[in-house]
Amino acid sequence: MLVGLHYAVGKDFQRLGYGTEAAAEIVGYAFTFPEINRIVNVIDAENEDSDKLMRRLKFTLTPAPPNIIGILTSSLVKPSTSAEAESAQSTNWLR
Repeated sequence: MLVGLHYAVGKDFQRLGYGTEAAAEIVGYAFTFPEINRIVNVIDAENEDSDKLMRRLKFTLTPAPPNIIGILTSSLVKPSTSAEAESAQSTNWLR
């Protein structure tokens, strides 16, 4: 099953690590469900902070279809081995 990750961080709280911390927890929790094997996200291609956040979370970024301008899609596939799956459940999997 594929699920979406969507977020917004208020201006006063940007660049303080809250987005990374929250998204990492959500990803780790989502992957504890056996039926979830992929998480996707859509970001503005000009939003450098969201781009960096997705990269920190190990999401793969790809351009959206040509008819949609200025959007990047990103996805993260569930780790396949049990050791990788256990580490993905911890927030330490980012580091």
